[in-house]
Amino acid sequence: REQAQRDLAQPIPTQITIPDDATIETLRQLRDQAEADLNAARQRLIDLEAERDLRVQRRAEIPAQLAQARSELEDVEQQLAAAPLPEQLPEITESIRTERRAHQIKLNRRIEALVRELANYDARTDVLPLRLERAARRITARETILQHWRSAVEQRATADVERQAEETRRALADAHPSVRSVVEENLRLIEKRTAEDSPLARLPEYRRFQGLARSALLDLISQYERDRQRIETATRTGLTDARLRTQRAELVSVRRLTDGHRRLRSERAILERERVDLEYELRALPPIEQQRTAILDLHAADVDDETREMLAVELEEQLAELRENYLSLIREYREAELLLEQIDRYVSPLITLTREYQKIIDERILWIRSTDPLTANDRHRLAAELRILISLSGWMQVLEEQYRAFRKSPVIPIAVVLGLIVWYLRRVKRTKRMRELADLVGSFRTDSYQHTAEACAYTLTNAFFWPVVLWYLAWQFQAPLQPSERSLQLSAAFERLGWVTLLFTFLFEMTRRSGLARNHFRWHEDTRIMLRRNLRWLVSIVVPLSAILAIAEWDPIRAGSSSLGRVSFIAIMLVLSVFILLILRPSKGLLRHVIEEASSPWLERTRYIWFWGFALVPLALGVLAASGYFYTAMQLDNKLLITYGIILFLILSNGLVLRWLFILRRNMAVEEARKRREEAQKKAQAANATNEDGTPIAAPPVASTEGGPLTFEEPKLDLNAISEQARKLLRTAIASVFIIGLWITWSNMLPALSMLDRFEVWPNFGNIREADVAVRPADHIVGRELVRESLGSHTTDLGAGIGLNIGNGPLPPPNGFSAAESVDRDTVNAEAAPPAAPVIPPAGQAPGTRPFTNASRPFDRSDAERLAPDPQTGHISLTNVLLCALIIIVIIVIGRNIPGLLEITILSRLPLEPSGRYAIVTLTRYVIIILGTIMAFGAIGIGWSEVQWLVAAITLGIGFGLQEIVANFISGIIILFEQPIRVGDTVTVNNTSGTVTKIRMRATTIVDWDRKEIIIPNKTFITGDVINWTLNDPVLRVVIPVGIAYGSDTVKAEQTLLRLATDHPIVLKDPAPSVVFSEFGDSSLNFNLRMFIPHISELIKVRHEMHRAIDLAFREAGIEIAFPQRDIHVRTIHSALSLAQDQPPKKVSADDRDDKRAE
Repeated sequence: REQAQRDLAQPIPTQITIPDDATIETLRQLRDQAEADLNAARQRLIDLEAERDLRVQRRAEIPAQLAQARSELEDVEQQLAAAPLPEQLPEITESIRTERRAHQIKLNRRIEALVRELANYDARTDVLPLRLERAARRITARETILQHWRSAVEQRATADVERQAEETRRALADAHPSVRSVVEENLRLIEKRTAEDSPLARLPEYRRFQGLARSALLDLISQYERDRQRIETATRTGLTDARLRTQRAELVSVRRLTDGHRRLRSERAILERERVDLEYELRALPPIEQQRTAILDLHAADVDDETREMLAVELEEQLAELRENYLSLIREYREAELLLEQIDRYVSPLITLTREYQKIIDERILWIRSTDPLTANDRHRLAAELRILISLSGWMQVLEEQYRAFRKSPVIPIAVVLGLIVWYLRRVKRTKRMRELADLVGSFRTDSYQHTAEACAYTLTNAFFWPVVLWYLAWQFQAPLQPSERSLQLSAAFERLGWVTLLFTFLFEMTRRSGLARNHFRWHEDTRIMLRRNLRWLVSIVVPLSAILAIAEWDPIRAGSSSLGRVSFIAIMLVLSVFILLILRPSKGLLRHVIEEASSPWLERTRYIWFWGFALVPLALGVLAASGYFYTAMQLDNKLLITYGIILFLILSNGLVLRWLFILRRNMAVEEARKRREEAQKKAQAANATNEDGTPIAAPPVASTEGGPLTFEEPKLDLNAISEQARKLLRTAIASVFIIGLWITWSNMLPALSMLDRFEVWPNFGNIREADVAVRPADHIVGRELVRESLGSHTTDLGAGIGLNIGNGPLPPPNGFSAAESVDRDTVNAEAAPPAAPVIPPAGQAPGTRPFTNASRPFDRSDAERLAPDPQTGHISLTNVLLCALIIIVIIVIGRNIPGLLEITILSRLPLEPSGRYAIVTLTRYVIIILGTIMAFGAIGIGWSEVQWLVAAITLGIGFGLQEIVANFISGIIILFEQPIRVGDTVTVNNTSGTVTKIRMRATTIVDWDRKEIIIPNKTFITGDVINWTLNDPVLRVVIPVGIAYGSDTVKAEQTLLRLATDHPIVLKDPAPSVVFSEFGDSSLNFNLRMFIPHISELIKVRHEMHRAIDLAFREAGIEIAFPQRDIHVRTIHSALSLAQDQPPKKVSADDRDDKRAE
């Protein structure tokens, strides 16, 4: 110990002595030796740490082994003192006693050895920390020495290159033409080495970056391990730990680190590419003798032998120097690449650890109490904070600061105040103008969207006045160079009040009698009055309380610890709950009108859920603050404040767009009415117009392709359909913006929800792991070598130890890194240090047994892998249940609204028929439901392996009782894919005809001609006979039989029928109608009129009109339509006939009548 203390007392030399005659190679050798010494010192530190771990482990094992040995010794002594058995032979008794005495001697010696070993450990307890500190100091000193040698090598290399460049320039001036090209190439390479962006010039910068990255990583590792223990302690005990918020604010942004890392790798790739080009150029050079001969033959063929010999020697020197320059430049590129690689080996784990660090803090910071739960004892702290708040000393100091600031720079405050005064005075004109705009929009003759836009601008201008005043005051209180704490409190208070006031002033301005809500957005008058009346008392309470809250919680680092701020926050939440209860009452509040306008039964049934949900949110935040989670409640309240702002923005945007749609629809309706009136006037004028002779002027017919007149009706705009489509688009856009706004607002709160994984709801039906590890140790993220290096960089923690969980034996490299990348190499030429010697497990414990059986055994990576929960087979947490519920809700919403969304966004723009769009929508709904079901069951741990037995049971059930249902379901899918029938088709199935209106999962709905809905199973359309009248071609042939009397003019009848069919507007011209004289009937000459109509829906109408036209035309043409008749020819009469009218009527008796009936 004394020797270690003397070594620590002596300073370690860090200066170097450079020999005067040392070359660059000598300096590089000395630098390499310094690197080897540094690696040896680091390995020595690793060995000492392993020895420390072994000593700690062994020190914890000795008491148990000592107790066990003493217990065995007592047993042996009792056995020696016991009398031998009477029936035992003396020889056997003596041998047993001899064995026991030997065992007794062995146990005594073992106890003595353990006692001496324990005493040695106790006596040397203070020596090992001193040795560790001495090793750490040696590392620091040798790092300094290595840095000096590196600087010396770089300075010498720079000087040599500059000297060589100067010599080359002089040689170039006197060089022979045959040598000049080689000298120029040498000069090019030397100038490339001396350029400002050359690797040699950037090596010092790279080394500085390397030191910064290494220092940042080692500091972060040490800080991470300390905060990891603080987090776990705070999580277990519920203690406060505001330091986590400080550390979270001090962490470097991962995006910034990632951008720097990307630039680092890009620069490394550029260096590598340039080095490869240089290597290629070097390999392309021919041998020196061959290149020398070729140059001399080309440029010195006519010189004498002596000159040629001199040029050959000079060329050989220049060519050798050229290769040396290539090699030197390539070596510098390699050295720069290796330095960048070393920087990358520090930056990569730095990014990984920073991301993990931020994630850990974000997950737990909201679940750690920021203060103790609210009790009666807090009234003393509350009174003390109130006294501090109203103390005159702090306020006087603020006034003095503002007075000095005003005297120093009075121009800006005066200009701002004057501007605010002008702004406020023009408020009267803006209010008057808004009343005028309200009168203008009251009449459709003077209404215009420009009036709404102008009123909106005035509303925002008036709403921003008081927030701007508050924000200016916040800036003004921060203006002094060194503002006091009270000034910073007021600045934070005014800044927060500005946002709160903006929400209230905007609502006030919008709900004015002449404001947007009443006159432009057409809000209900009772809603406007109720909202404005309740806003008055809400503002008078919330604004002062918000000011007190902002003053008490002005410091973000110490936020959540003030009793005054907590009481103010709880009061604000209670007031907000009362406000929501008053304005959202389902019977009289805003919710009533929303439900009436929505006309949704589902919204009507769940109105009380919405009502109490909105009302209890502020109350829940107040309870959370009273329970000690004040910081968490304030963070959630800030997010809710932003969410309210998003909602107000969307309300304003929705009202403006609906107002624009209303004016647009009204203008279109007015334009349509104007056109109809002009057309009516033109028709009336045309009807009253006459020629010079007094005859009416006939309207000119419209030409057609067939040459005859063509009349048509111009299609009209369906304003209701246009308005409904626009509303759907608006609702979709509003919902999309709201979801995006919520994601941007609440995304940084999502990591905190991962803490819900700690709340186990039920175990998963798989392999249950032993436990859960709260936070991963640093060596599992960045590797053990860097963690040990961080120990060597923080000597203050070596003696006591900070509880780093460094495992036994080498650890695998971190994820994403190779084994070579996980080795810590501080220098570019250093070799990887050998791994530390593994520590032997305690006696009686196998290497793979359960951890924590001995307190001295460190926690290593194998334990983390063994104890970590398997995401597929672990427990089902509250997060899984909430995720499952969220998936179900989203699937229900998407499944119900996917038709309209697809129609508006995609299908309406595609050249698809309605039946095709219906098939796509239905199949999409099926896919969403199936995927959602799989995802929902997967979220709660019910995968295929857990439900395959259920699938087997369902399959068995299908075979017995569900086969028809499944057959109909499969048939429905086949119908949607194959489309033998489609929505809108006219079909005949089982002697039933009608139009297909719905194709559902099990059955299809057909509406027949009597408007009755007939439900037909899908299987019928696949296995039965189906007639689809409109499958590919909706054109239908109609055959009308007509019979005329014998003797009629058949040619005239044929021409008449053909003319009637051709003149009918519905009958198609192509295929053309035809008339066929089919047969000579019994009573008529039979004709068949054959014609084609565009759709079966026109069949009854065409038959009716053609029958009526044929009857009328045949009457006019004198053609008789035959009817069945019989001619009777009497050949023989046996007796004379008498006329009935010549004979008197015969009386018939009742008996004769009965006989007649009987016959």
